[in-house]
Amino acid sequence: MSENKNTLTLLFEWFDKVGITYSKEYLDIDYHVRGTGDGLGILALKDIPEGTVVCKIPKSSILSVKTSSIANILEEQLLKGGIGLAVAVMYEIGIGEKSKWYGYIQSIPKKEPLPMFWNDDSFRHLAGTELEKSAREDRELLEGDFESVVLPLIETYPDVFTKEICTLENFLNASSLVSSRAFQVDNYHGDAMVPLADIFNHKTGAENVHLETEGDLCEICGKIEELCSCDGDNNTDNNGHDHDHDHEHEHEHEHDDEDNNENKGKEEKLSPEEEQKIAEMIDIRIVRACKKGDEVFNTYGEHANASLLNKYGFAELNNKYDVVSIDIKTIMRIMCPNDRKKPKMIERAMFWFENRMKFLPPEFHDPNNTENDDEIEDINDFFFRFEATTEIDPDLRGLLLVQLVDGGLFQNWKKDKKAFNRWLKSLPTEEKKRKFNQPSLKEKICQYVCQFAEARLKNSPTTLEEDYEELKPIDEDKYKLKEKVPEDVLYHRFALLLRIGEKELLNKYINRYKDGKDSEEGKTNDTQEEESNKKRKL
Repeated sequence: MSENKNTLTLLFEWFDKVGITYSKEYLDIDYHVRGTGDGLGILALKDIPEGTVVCKIPKSSILSVKTSSIANILEEQLLKGGIGLAVAVMYEIGIGEKSKWYGYIQSIPKKEPLPMFWNDDSFRHLAGTELEKSAREDRELLEGDFESVVLPLIETYPDVFTKEICTLENFLNASSLVSSRAFQVDNYHGDAMVPLADIFNHKTGAENVHLETEGDLCEICGKIEELCSCDGDNNTDNNGHDHDHDHEHEHEHEHDDEDNNENKGKEEKLSPEEEQKIAEMIDIRIVRACKKGDEVFNTYGEHANASLLNKYGFAELNNKYDVVSIDIKTIMRIMCPNDRKKPKMIERAMFWFENRMKFLPPEFHDPNNTENDDEIEDINDFFFRFEATTEIDPDLRGLLLVQLVDGGLFQNWKKDKKAFNRWLKSLPTEEKKRKFNQPSLKEKICQYVCQFAEARLKNSPTTLEEDYEELKPIDEDKYKLKEKVPEDVLYHRFALLLRIGEKELLNKYINRYKDGKDSEEGKTNDTQEEESNKKRKL
């Protein structure tokens, strides 16, 4: 415990040095036993009312590609985004006490326990989950970044990037810290390590704090519009290394610019210099009142357990944002066991993918990131999602509709896209006209969705019941993160929470769409919520 005390002393001294402040009246920053060791957390010393600003963090104290000791090199090499920040963090850690951020760096772990670091014995617990493939791919991508970006730095700047600092292990460790701790600050800094802000732990849907700052700053000089004299054409330069792969790893927070602007309108007009001074500060405000003794939480966004575990190193009980994906190869295997018919299926799939954005709802988020693609080259990497709402993915529904209609109708659509649009609009009426002894498109879609969920469920080597049995000895009182837990046991627990959440979601789809019927159709929201509340709890 004396080691923890020394760490906190250095951290608090560093806060004072760089101008970071927090309300000692309201907040207690201390170590609390969580997981494999003592982790920092923030408790409420007394009731904290909503609207209270409890922390102030100067942007000069954050660690970004703009503030790092090697900012000039990063700019020269056009290194930005997640990879630029990872290089900066690796360097600052490597120079130890010489770093401006040493007081902060010595308080954070060497690395976060992300699945890409797990040994084979722990990793096997992820079999059949969303992470089984993606976690290994993430490590391979980072190893590729190390080869293509970091190693050349050693050759170009051997006096700065020594071989002791620039190792693959150090780069992976720094990348894990960026993945789990970086915040998107503003247009100028981009992703950054924000000391103090990253001590607030995550709780899905129950955050107490938001970070507030002016985000609309010049990307070149960091000034507000009134003080910026930069050439606007240079302000949107997107060249350079910005390898974030599929890592939306920044903590999500709100700038709350509209609220700030409303308040400014009511107050005395500030000079541009005064506004710039405000823009150079990050406020942490209470947005949900806290009770004395409770932990004060932030949220990293609405993430499924697969995302939480992969980016932040933990999973949650009963995560209402869980998502399970299914690839198009599995869908085609189920719909078309006969290989001779596959070319026709592929033709129809291509038709849907190339035209779908015109017909999907405006709020639709494309997980395949093809909204702006004029031409789809390969459909094999496409996937669809099962989500907590248990509604059918609109993208999947559209694909199934195109696959299930007769050949003559499809050929007509190819010639006349407007005819396809008219058919989609008339579909609800046509469904009602169907005879009961003839399966409707709706029934066929329900049957297939049920089959898809069953097939996805079979990817796992264990059943839901077996997962619960496996969890019992791990989830006894002594393992509820109130005592220090062995690393491999903690990883096993998080993997089980991921497996259980995904299987429960798939079972909900199976139960809803079995027998070719939508069991939720016609139910009110109140009825659905009542039934949802009956779900099994750990």
